Amino acid sequence: MQGWGRRLARHLQKGDVVALIGDLGSGKTTLAQGVAAGWGSSQRAISPTFGLVNEYRSRRGLLQHMDMYRLPEKELEGFPLEDYIGGKSVTLIEWADRIQSRWPEDTLQIRFQAPSPGTRKIEVIFPTAWGRSKRI
Repeated sequence: MQGWGRRLARHLQKGDVVALIGDLGSGKTTLAQGVAAGWGSSQRAISPTFGLVNEYRSRRGLLQHMDMYRLPEKELEGFPLEDYIGGKSVTLIEWADRIQSRWPEDTLQIRFQAPSPGTRKIEVIFPTAWGRSKRI
């Protein structure tokens, strides 16, 4: 999963939003660790469950890693998502399905499944805006 995340990072550009969707232990944070490494961060990515947003910088720019898991339902609407997304950074959002109505139209979706211990399946749903220009 980390290797795939490193490959994904090569294709990400400032302004991209990636929605990571799946159950606990399905590989979302592991993929984010690979993306951070591939983005060029010298820091190892950790789950932002309690802090909500971790930032990783590299010569390529800012990578933001969010987690909506622990945010109470009543606070999801007030989370300032729009302040984070845009042309200045790449944004990875774990548990993004909790705020799906607020995703930008061109959000890349990665859906995770863990059918058995040590086995992971992912489904990648490319936004139309990406067209066929990005191969991962």
